[in-house]
Order: sequence, then structure tokens, then C-alpha cells
Amino acid sequence: MNKLTPVMCRMAAAALLALLLQPFARAQAPRKLNLREAAQLALQNSRGIQLASIGVERAAAEHAQTKAIFRPEVLLGSGLAYSKGFPLSIEGSAPSIFQVNASQALFDANLRNIERQAGAMRDAAAKNLDEQRVAVERSEEHTSELQSRGLISYAVF
Repeated sequence: MNKLTPVMCRMAAAALLALLLQPFARAQAPRKLNLREAAQLALQNSRGIQLASIGVERAAAEHAQTKAIFRPEVLLGSGLAYSKGFPLSIEGSAPSIFQVNASQALFDANLRNIERQAGAMRDAAAKNLDEQRVAVERSEEHTSELQSRGLISYAVF
């Protein structure tokens, strides 16, 4: 008697799936790029530029987070609950139905220095991104100059 084992069932399912997806698994036809298009694709897909732009986003978020310390903070809450007898809150007073607390750091030299440091990190990350872009653009200009002089040529693979 032939019994189907789970391994055989998985193999049959994988083969069926491969047959069904075969029409969609065709490779794209190669297209020819001129130097400017190739340089634009390199600029868009440059790992250094992508990492630098992520660094700018992260540094900007950290700067916004440190600046938020100096904004007013309003806390709303309620101590409404059922109890038997006379309850006391954590502070030792009678609980309130509705609570509002507000606070704001007006001046703190340490916090201000941390905020300035985060701003400097954001500016440094933006400068790094600009330097990465300039490096890619310069390499594009240099390559096009060499190609115009006939010193290099490109082959399509």
C-alpha cells in the first residue's frame, strides 16, 4: 500500500506552486542605459547615500525629542474607582475624580547642552549626506569627461 508521507505532500505542493508561478518568473529584458541614466541610478541606489539619509532622519528625530523637554507638558488623569471605606491616594490625600498637572523646564543648562549637541549631530549628518551626494556627482562628471576624451568605453553585458 502506498501512503503519502508529509514530506512527499510538501514536495508535491512545492512542485505545483513552481508550475503555477512559472509564467510570472521571467527575467526582464535588459535595457541599454546611457552614462547619465546609469549615474542617476547609482545616485539613487548608493548605499552610502541611503545610510547618510537614514542618519539624517535619525538625528533629526533625536533633536526633536530633546527639544520636546522644553515644551509644556500637561498630564490628565483620574482617581475614580470603587472602594469600601475612605480611600487614600498614593500622596496620602483623598483621591480626586479629575486631575490636571502641568510642568515645563524653563532653564536647565545640562538639558540645553544636550539639545545643542543633538542639533549639532543633526547638522553633521546633513553635511555627511551632502558630501556623499557630491562624491557621487563628481565621479559621474569625471567618468563622463574620461568617456568624452575616449579614454574609457563601456561594454553591455
